Amino acid sequence: MKIAIGVFDGVHRGHQKVIEQAHLVLTIAPHPNPDLELLTTPAEKKDLLGNMAEFKFTPRRARLTPENFIVWLKQKYNPTEIIVGHDFHFGWQRQGNTATLRKLGKKYKIAVTEIPEYVYKKEPVRSSTLRAYLYDGRIARVNELLGRDYQLYGRVVRGKRLGRKLGFPTINLRLAYPRKLVPRDGVYRGEAIVQNKLYTAAIFISGKTIEAHLLNFSGNLYGQKAVLFLQEYLRPIFKFKNLADLAKQIKQDIRQINSCKKTRRALRAGLS
Repeated sequence: MKIAIGVFDGVHRGHQKVIEQAHLVLTIAPHPNPDLELLTTPAEKKDLLGNMAEFKFTPRRARLTPENFIVWLKQKYNPTEIIVGHDFHFGWQRQGNTATLRKLGKKYKIAVTEIPEYVYKKEPVRSSTLRAYLYDGRIARVNELLGRDYQLYGRVVRGKRLGRKLGFPTINLRLAYPRKLVPRDGVYRGEAIVQNKLYTAAIFISGKTIEAHLLNFSGNLYGQKAVLFLQEYLRPIFKFKNLADLAKQIKQDIRQINSCKKTRRALRAGLS
């Protein structure tokens, strides 16, 4: 059995190169850094990785030496090959690296494959880079490096209903996983899936407040699960003198989103 091992936060293009030949993906969970905001929640990771198992990172297991970890792995899964990324570390205080792994692999008759750092369009793909880009609102580049749209997942809850008063009702999203990294404050073009239906959306983020106006939708979605896919950063959050100015700006945001939809359709059809 070929086993890929890693934290795989983000499951980005680089991670995908590590796991593509594995029969089983062994992730470290929860993330060893308890203060880190996560690119992928446990539920997202399970969906993305398919045949996945978790190495529960408890205080006791955190003290395993590199060799004790390999002994545990051999007893649990008896792998024929271990696949890791170029920056893989393991064991107490990250004492083990790929050189350590090769030495132990030879001792316990396990092949070791190290996947070199993946470069996409001249840029190394790293989780730390993705975090920096998200904090900066560079969502389009994040999506390129992920190989998919960055998503926020949760349930629809009641908000202040200001959007409804302005004629642009929104769903308010309560994140299912509080440690999920929320990108830079601003207005985003994106899409939403609610009740198994896909909608174009204007998404508003301010701190942990996440709202989305679903184009061509009317109805009550309180309590429903929703997934928001962020596709383009449009503008920062402005302060307005009055509600009329705010409504005017929202109309402009929606016009921009609709214009982008038409352009994307034309590109897919080969008309531009």
